[in-house]
Amino acid sequence: MELPGFRCLPDIYTYTVLISSCCRYGLQTGCRKAIRRRIWEANRLFRITFFKGFVPDVVTYNCLINGCCKTSRIERGLELFEDMNKRGCVPNRVTYNSFIRYFSVVNEIDKAVEMSTKMQNMNHGLATRRSYTPIIHALCEAGRVLEARDFLLSWLMGV
Repeated sequence: MELPGFRCLPDIYTYTVLISSCCRYGLQTGCRKAIRRRIWEANRLFRITFFKGFVPDVVTYNCLINGCCKTSRIERGLELFEDMNKRGCVPNRVTYNSFIRYFSVVNEIDKAVEMSTKMQNMNHGLATRRSYTPIIHALCEAGRVLEARDFLLSWLMGV
């Protein structure tokens, strides 16, 4: 990764940009093989950060977790989430929203609600419309319109 003749070595921010780019570019191609390859490359870069002695921050984790959730690699996403907590890196609203979106899309609404509740109970951020909209949409698509209405009202009332 170091270019010959240059004295500017990559740091964790450089690796974060590369990881984010791999995840985003892979998703834009639409080709499953390319997506798999880019996510694999992002995971490889993530491992390299540890070998280089860098400590990934919440942004680095969020890039990779979001990429994993968007490509249905939830096991890897949850593994990264656990690793993040073990290393003392506090998840934020963006982290939880990645999982909430994934669980809402695959119609595991109760897990999405659980993630939203967990985020608020652990003071890792307040839920916003980006947290609630996927859940409400999934509830409506599942025919649970009254539940969606109650969920929306509880959010508006701040309960």
